[in-house]
Amino acid sequence: MILTGERLLLEPLQPADASALHRLLHDPDTMRYMVLGRTAPSAQRWVADLMDGWPRHVVWGVKVGVEPPRLVPFGVVGLWDLDWLARKAEFRIALGGQRGHGYGTEATRLVLAYAFTALNLERIWLGTAAENVAARKCFEKCGFLQEGVLEGDFLGPDGRRSDNVRYAILKPRWEALAYDVGTQEKRE
Repeated sequence: MILTGERLLLEPLQPADASALHRLLHDPDTMRYMVLGRTAPSAQRWVADLMDGWPRHVVWGVKVGVEPPRLVPFGVVGLWDLDWLARKAEFRIALGGQRGHGYGTEATRLVLAYAFTALNLERIWLGTAAENVAARKCFEKCGFLQEGVLEGDFLGPDGRRSDNVRYAILKPRWEALAYDVGTQEKRE
């Protein structure tokens, strides 16, 4: 499934994406908030694992541009640990080198729309390091509500522990926010 936004294209990962995502895996600014930062898998193995995850997870490469020629992916976004019975999943996103342009918000909104409509999920949750302020603002902008803080739960790649802030969004909240955004856009 390809998801198209205003500026982004989310495409299923392909083996050819590994070389572009190698930079993401070795970017200290990106990996400081990622558990993967401790292990730094090879990009080829990481992409192969992500491609082979259905029905446990669904992952896309994040690319700028919605019309050919498309650029190489600069990040990944997806839903992990899909629980089909409870209709919930964990949301994860990692963007490298293109932070600060609203791409995280756009990618998050595309995945939420897919999760709640195409997959008919009821709950999407995530955790992020407390000091990851930019990500927290993005998630809150997309409608996630903070559920709690797990003290000392996040172990960074440098071995430091920090708090893990948990967020979630339920389908009825997402639907209400999606309607409000659509209504406001029509009024303007």
